[in-house]
Amino acid sequence: MQLISYIRKCNVLFKGIVLYIVLFSVLTSCNTSWNIFGEWDYKLPNGYQISRLSGDIIILHTNRYIPVEGKPDELTNVMINSRILSFSYNERYIGIQWIDPLETGEEDINTIETQNVLYYLVDSELDIKYGAFETEEEFNEFCRSKSIENIFDWIKTSPAPKGATY
Repeated sequence: MQLISYIRKCNVLFKGIVLYIVLFSVLTSCNTSWNIFGEWDYKLPNGYQISRLSGDIIILHTNRYIPVEGKPDELTNVMINSRILSFSYNERYIGIQWIDPLETGEEDINTIETQNVLYYLVDSELDIKYGAFETEEEFNEFCRSKSIENIFDWIKTSPAPKGATY
């Protein structure tokens, strides 16, 4: 009698496990755009792209390897690491509004004070980073001094920009 009861309990447990596996498989495979961490990529000119990796980790990287700043023997494909608030671009240049993650800690990217923002300009053809500029005015003046146009409309990284792929 106890054996029959035990077999019934195991049978119910087995059915529950199978049902869970089937439901999980259906829910994750049917919706291919389901993205639990909100990761996305935004393609830019000359092999560059902005990527949200998870949380507030948003980076600018390229499909080429370039020397690490100050360490010419090391290579990377990341031009600007973490905490990109906004970006702008034209066919050659990429503007970045960036905040130091060490300065802000775990603060939500949507509530960060803009007074702590630094600005960078990246030449996507020559893989050169200019900056940091402490104000948007300094950034704009530098762009004008280089005759760089059409780079002054900022695109926010949160929520994901229109045109990002998941």
